Amino acid sequence: IISPITIMGIVHIPRTAAAILRGTLKRRLSPLSDVEKSLVGMGPTNPHHVYSSRAGLLDVDVMLHMNNASYLTHAELARWEWTAFGGTLAANLRTKSYFIVAASMVRFRREVAPMRKFEIDPAKH
Repeated sequence: IISPITIMGIVHIPRTAAAILRGTLKRRLSPLSDVEKSLVGMGPTNPHHVYSSRAGLLDVDVMLHMNNASYLTHAELARWEWTAFGGTLAANLRTKSYFIVAASMVRFRREVAPMRKFEIDPAKH
């Protein structure tokens, strides 16, 4: 019998690694300077980071829309991508410091159907 923690690791670790790789690739391809990249998502006057994905089969429930827990999973993946893009992740690894989530709130605006593309954009609230 496989424990739920093992299943979560099998699914979550590759998704997290993919988010970090996407953020790293976006950083390398971005025309912004390193200083500008480090400011992305840091306040209303700086550019914001937009995470895009699709609702996969593991994200949807029996009602065939993204389930509530998946919204927060994608918020975490967006955070990993953003930290890799801005350089925060590399700095955290160097200094052995880590980011945590102290609180979260989700506002559901519409259903997300299986395989439908969606974005997490902190500037749209």
